[in-house]
Amino acid sequence: MCNIPFTNYTLDFKGMIDYIFSTPQSLARLGFLGAFDSNWVAQNKIIGFPHPHVPSDHIPIMAQYAVIPTSHQRAPPPPHALAGGFP
Repeated sequence: MCNIPFTNYTLDFKGMIDYIFSTPQSLARLGFLGAFDSNWVAQNKIIGFPHPHVPSDHIPIMAQYAVIPTSHQRAPPPPHALAGGFP
């Protein structure tokens, strides 16, 4: 996906333990949240998370995908106007 050096950063462990798996045949990656700024961690002498500015020991990861339609998929039904669907 991208070169993220770590997703977990604690006093005694720093490493990649969170992942997003996808199938390129059915999902097209549109974007992703970049890596956490390692320089900020070093400059502020952060020894681990949680921290007042990072409330979890897991660094957030996120990706946006679009579904690649296949020939055997049915199109979803259109939204119903009375049920709050959009025009």
